[in-house]
Amino acid sequence: YAGNVWVRNFCKFLNPIQISPMFDVSDYNQIIKNEQLNQNYPKISDEKIVFRKIVIISDGYQFETRHKIIQSFPKDVAVLAVNKALKKWTLADEVEKRTINAYVVNNPYEASMSFMPSKYFPTCIASTRSNSLFLKKYKGNIYTYNSTREMKFGTNAVETYCVDDYRNPICAAINLAYRFGVKKLMLMC
Repeated sequence: YAGNVWVRNFCKFLNPIQISPMFDVSDYNQIIKNEQLNQNYPKISDEKIVFRKIVIISDGYQFETRHKIIQSFPKDVAVLAVNKALKKWTLADEVEKRTINAYVVNNPYEASMSFMPSKYFPTCIASTRSNSLFLKKYKGNIYTYNSTREMKFGTNAVETYCVDDYRNPICAAINLAYRFGVKKLMLMC
């Protein structure tokens, strides 16, 4: 129990149920609508992905200058971007390009449209609860995952795995990194 939230060890494969309420009851209709509209995208759990080294980058502290450091990372380091990092990414335009392996998103609200990039669309890994309009307008490949079902609502789909994302794309990216077999993980910006 940490900061009014129960955190489960996602390394143990138990019946995944989120016991901390992550949504207000007034949001349930939006979340369920997103889950229904996003259920036909391919599932990331059906793919065999192995990344031993991963950097998860957000758009925080000094992103504009610090993200350029990734250009010098070895090619076997996978890049998972979250929040507005994709929208602000400039390395795809550089002579020595460095691409993003996946953009992780789980914002269920229309505010997520402000994360939409204008020209660079790497593979997107999204919660089925993500805003359906965002996924519809996203121009790249999209894979989805099921977020851990809450005690009071949520689909109980048969999945190879559910992702404990705590409504936070960084948490989702960390959980996905574990599923991808990460041995070295770096959080940036």
